[in-house]
Amino acid sequence: MRHAVAAITLICALIVGCVGKKPLDRDFFSPLEFDNQRILSTVARIEQFGGMSKSGTNYLGDPMLVASLITNINAGLVERYDRHPRLITLIVTKEPLREDDSIAAEQHRIDLRLVDEHWEIMWAGVRWKCHTGRGQSDWAPTLCK
Repeated sequence: MRHAVAAITLICALIVGCVGKKPLDRDFFSPLEFDNQRILSTVARIEQFGGMSKSGTNYLGDPMLVASLITNINAGLVERYDRHPRLITLIVTKEPLREDDSIAAEQHRIDLRLVDEHWEIMWAGVRWKCHTGRGQSDWAPTLCK
């Protein structure tokens, strides 16, 4: 789990605040399946094995860490849209995506809400750009070939 924390540290350095702007609509993304209860139990295991007690970090209080548990993106540009004090949207873009021979870039939209002292994912989606000859060359919710 140390890798997840290190990844978030890297991502946080690349956050772009998007004051006064609206995020791209959900219709531009393919919905992702996720389970908030599984995310909560994963974070509880991190905390149980020394994550929270040693570092003093409230993992559920960090929307970037909560979002990283479903995106698997360890570096990229993050656009943060504060839509309300308790509602935010993150757009996480990783480009170029070197791990895949068909996908050139990947972008996630994650909508989170603050419940008590922790962030909970309300909705998540993904879209892709493909390498030449492997599908669409612009962002689309269709997986590359």
